[in-house]
Amino acid sequence: MWKRGVQPVGLGAAEEGKKPPVAAGTVKLENKQQLAQEEESEVKGLATMTMKKREKFLYQKIVAGRWHKI
Repeated sequence: MWKRGVQPVGLGAAEEGKKPPVAAGTVKLENKQQLAQEEESEVKGLATMTMKKREKFLYQKIVAGRWHKI
């Protein structure tokens, strides 16, 4: 009936009426400069996705040329 020894998984602790253990965590501070930089890179990535193939190829050559100057 079951495929190759795979048996249904139960709900574990919730099935028995117990609550799962909760560990205390720490608050992660937000770096505003890093968030702004990530947002900017995301916008650039989305802009390149919307380009046509020819435009994208040319754009990538130009951008690569910036970093690989001789």
